[in-house]
Amino acid sequence: MQIILVNDASTDMTYEHMLKWEKKYPDSIMVVTYEENLRQGGARNVGMQYASAGYIGFVDSDDWVELDMYELLYDIISKEDYDVVRGKTIYNLGSTIIVEKPREDQLYNIYKI
Repeated sequence: MQIILVNDASTDMTYEHMLKWEKKYPDSIMVVTYEENLRQGGARNVGMQYASAGYIGFVDSDDWVELDMYELLYDIISKEDYDVVRGKTIYNLGSTIIVEKPREDQLYNIYKI
């Protein structure tokens, strides 16, 4: 697994934390930094320029990733030869939590390109 961390002009200690992770796992983690805020889409485009893996996943700073999420998605996508897969999305709105699961007809079939 290749992890590309894009520091998109953060003004807190984010960059320093990223560098610690890159130093701890130099074979798996790469830090790319920009002085100008490229926003979400721009940062993703930057990360994709450095990607060499067959599949790409995105995680934003406010996202939660389960420990086995990418393993499960990879197992599905490689076993079934799909181009795109997705799981459920959970929105934590403080006092309300909304779980959005893909509809049964969206699970995999429409993602077979």
